[in-house]
Amino acid sequence: MGASRGRRFAPVGRADLLKLIIVVKARKDCCINRLNIKNSSPFKALLRNPPLLMTLLYLLVEALGTAFLSLPFATASGEGASLMEALFTATTSLCVTGLVTVTTATYWSLFGKIVILLLIQIGGLGIVTAAAGIAMTLNMRITMRSRLAIAAEKNAVTPGGMARLIRFVLGATFTIELAGAAILATRFVPAFGWKTGIWYSVFHSISAYCNAGIDILGDSSLVTWSSDIVVILAIAFLIILGGIGYPVYRDIISGRRWKKFRLHTKIVLATTAVLLIGGAFLFWILERENPATLGSKPVGIQWLNAFLQSTTTRTAGFASIPQGALTHASSLLAIMLMFIGGSPVGTAGGVKTTTLVSLLVNTRAEAIRRKETTIFNRRLPAEIARRAATIVLLSVLWCLAACFVITVTDPNVDFLDVSFEVMSAFGTVGLSRANTAIFSVCGQLVLIVTMLFGKLGPLTVLYALVTKQRFDSEFKQAEEHIMIG
Repeated sequence: MGASRGRRFAPVGRADLLKLIIVVKARKDCCINRLNIKNSSPFKALLRNPPLLMTLLYLLVEALGTAFLSLPFATASGEGASLMEALFTATTSLCVTGLVTVTTATYWSLFGKIVILLLIQIGGLGIVTAAAGIAMTLNMRITMRSRLAIAAEKNAVTPGGMARLIRFVLGATFTIELAGAAILATRFVPAFGWKTGIWYSVFHSISAYCNAGIDILGDSSLVTWSSDIVVILAIAFLIILGGIGYPVYRDIISGRRWKKFRLHTKIVLATTAVLLIGGAFLFWILERENPATLGSKPVGIQWLNAFLQSTTTRTAGFASIPQGALTHASSLLAIMLMFIGGSPVGTAGGVKTTTLVSLLVNTRAEAIRRKETTIFNRRLPAEIARRAATIVLLSVLWCLAACFVITVTDPNVDFLDVSFEVMSAFGTVGLSRANTAIFSVCGQLVLIVTMLFGKLGPLTVLYALVTKQRFDSEFKQAEEHIMIG
């Protein structure tokens, strides 16, 4: 008995223990790999990467929209659109951009216009949000992975409260669009009759609130309505409401005073007001003596159209003055506003107002040699400035690359027109100095990809492409400074 006990409890050497650990770990890894092989699938891999899933969903809906618009009865002539025309129109509708290669009012049939309107509504809400809204209507459960996808689409910090957010988004969207349609109907119904007037009112209310800028009035957008105060202001305020984002609505509806607003709301409201008023003033100064834009209009109408121009360049695309007749200074101002865009968790594009403010306050902190970045008596985390710098850098590089490629494929197009068109596509704006149809097929393909890049956002595209995530560990590399600037 004693001998057996001695053999059982004999001391184990370090080498033997190491071999035992290696064998156990190898068996464990083998079992895990077998389980992963059995339980893994491409779809589950997509669910674990919400940015990639969202990108593929946009491509899928874009393909479906292209297929529907390619049908013969989608065009007014009944001959069917070419693949390029259908693809470009489906992309610009889904990405709520507004650049078009054909005249929407005359080229597409009623069926085609309905498809375009549905794509605009889906793009304005967000594909994942729209799908989740349908699921909730059918009393279907929203899984955690679906909540993560919604959070990625809406740039939310956590997936908590996504069902409540979807209800709020759907309620606010349809309420504002209905109110906008009712206001526009007071002008369109007397001009076009009940049937056409109501259809025009609904279409343009949705297009304006979703910041699409696609119209069915004709070749000249809102130029013929440039003196109508009701139409211009209704379109302008629909654009603004769509561009400020749903989190701002919540703060305003809750009845809080300015001091109680969240920092995000304060930044969005203050920046939006500065850009709208400042942009309108600059456009009026630069164009008040230009007879092709504002110079031939009364002073009050000049200010009205300058305000719409300042609003629409922030990502909408409706135009009450010819964009090709703008001075070079006004065109450059429009490009800057298109690059900035609207605010997060809304229907606007661009790098967003909060990104701009984050970089500005970070620059101010560097100028006064402060380690902390503060605004409205609140401190911003360091990662916000890093993320903002990443967004701006990726956006600038993309736009420069797009301009370079188009100048190669379309050397006869003026560079200012190319820059204007590329920035309009990136900011999902839809304004154009030149007719988009003059660009070659290669140029239009670049614009299509740029519209998708602008709609999804630089970080979403980056996270979708870089699937491997490396988290910070306790081990840190040796630090060494470099000279910059």
